[in-house]
This record gives sequence, C-alpha cells and structure tokens, in this order.
Amino acid sequence: MTAPSARVVEIPVRGMSCASCVGRVERALKAAPGVRDAAVNLASGRARVTLTEDGAATAAAEAIRASGYEPAEHSVELKIAGMTCASCLGRVERALKAAPGVLDAAVNLATERATIRVIDGATDQAALIAAVKAAGYAAEPVGAPDVDAQDREQAARAAELRGLGRAVAVAALATLPLFVVEMGSHFIPGAHHWLNGAVGQTPWRPAPPASSCPASGGSGWARRRGRSADPVRTGPGWPGRS
Repeated sequence: MTAPSARVVEIPVRGMSCASCVGRVERALKAAPGVRDAAVNLASGRARVTLTEDGAATAAAEAIRASGYEPAEHSVELKIAGMTCASCLGRVERALKAAPGVLDAAVNLATERATIRVIDGATDQAALIAAVKAAGYAAEPVGAPDVDAQDREQAARAAELRGLGRAVAVAALATLPLFVVEMGSHFIPGAHHWLNGAVGQTPWRPAPPASSCPASGGSGWARRRGRSADPVRTGPGWPGRS
C-alpha cells in the first residue's frame, strides 16, 4: 500500500524494445534518489514511479536518460500576472516545481512568463495554472492551446516505429547478397560450381561474413548505444582460417 506521503507519476519512456530494456530502466529508477518504487510496462511504454515525500520527477527522468532511454516531455509557457519582485518570482517557481509531473520551471520577472518542462501525460495547463493561483498569482496560457498528451505520445511512437522499419529494410537489403551467395547453390543447379570456377572458393568465402556486417549494423541501429556486440568466431574451423 502506498504511503500517504508518497506521490505517483507515470513517465512515457521512448526507445524500449525488449524485456532487457524494461529491466534496465527499472533498475535505474529504483536506484535514483527520492524513488520509493518503480514498475515499467513495455506494452504501454510507460514507467509508473512512486516518489518519496521529498522525491522529484526530475531525478526519475534523469535516471531514465542515464540508462540510455528518453523520457517523453514537452514545454508549456504561461503568462503570469501579479508579480512585483524577486520574492514573487521565487514563490511562483517553487509552486510550479512542486506540481506533479513538472521536471523544471523558470520564471522571468521582466517578461512575466514561466517556461515549464513537464512529463507527457502527467499534467496539463489547467493544473499548472491552478498551482500558480494557489501561490497567489494569476496565470494564462501563451500561444496555441496545449496539444493533447495522448496525441503527442502516439506521434512519438509512430516516429519510433518508422525508424525501426527503416533499420529493418536496410538490414534486409544488406543481407540479400549473403543469401544469394550462400543459398543460391541450393536452389540453382550448377551455381556452386560456377562460383568456384569463376572466383574460386577461398576469395569469396570471407565475403558472406563481411556482407553481414552492414545487416547487423542496420538492425542494431535503433538499439541503445553501448551494448556490446556478439563475439566473432575466429577459430581454425572458421572459413578463411587455416
């Protein structure tokens, strides 16, 4: 049962593709300061984070980023009325930073505007305006109305899927020569003898492993950087080795 002093925020996480990604993000979140518990759902692409009383969503977002993934966020701009001094500015900033789902807030006294970084889906303009009003000031949106968080998240996921599709297409094209060289002799009578007679066995044998490098590079393009590659076999039994 969640303690009354705890706060729960849900953070959309971009870039996860497998159970290992989920485990990596969960471990990073649970080790972050101010985080009491964390559960990550791969299907929804969201992390449910329970913060302690003095915990901040900023620390959770930075933990996700440090683990190699990206927390979904956007900026909201509000016009603030009623501020007259630096103390007013400080009160508005503290009120905004304490609002659930806010990563950071900066208030400019000269322009009477506040720029707030928020987690997608964790809050909206109405909640931010209410936080400013609770501090004793008035606020209103600047520019276009806030875009629906669900639309923003769907657009981000669609862009990620398009990127993965391009990586798969590159990998498939790069693998085609490997397939033709290695499997052609099984489907085309005489192909094996033609290759041996045209270029010999030794020169073209190392070609399939070499041609697979772009394929594995293309398929792994969207993965998190820093993941170690599979070891390459170089023993006596490997083609091209004596």
